[in-house]
Amino acid sequence: MNIDCITGGKPVSYVPIFGGERKKSADQNYEPVIFYLLPMTVEQYENSGELLRRVDEDSGEATWRVKPENVDDIFIRHVAKIENLRVAGGETIGDGKAFADCRKTASSAFAPLFMEILAAVRDVSVLSEGMRKN
Repeated sequence: MNIDCITGGKPVSYVPIFGGERKKSADQNYEPVIFYLLPMTVEQYENSGELLRRVDEDSGEATWRVKPENVDDIFIRHVAKIENLRVAGGETIGDGKAFADCRKTASSAFAPLFMEILAAVRDVSVLSEGMRKN
């Protein structure tokens, strides 16, 4: 079996569910928050510790878990660019490092977005079932 580099090292754009961004992006006049994610290599994935995503069957709520010592490093290394994200004071957050720095002093309201993006990094780094079958 041959496994090729799917993205060729190019970032994958991701509009988060957090804050209704994905729904709002249906309006062509709205500029959603967009994260540009770099997939992990096999080595990076293995060294990161498993990013776990669980969905509660009753509520449909998704939760994520990762080794605490790895979260900032993963975020900084794999969020290449962020568009249209600002904090309350108007400061623009333009990449993973700026987000990781900001979250240290921001309210816990950023936590679900942070965890969603970590899960998205994992998702873009793993072959989908359709790709595994081909």
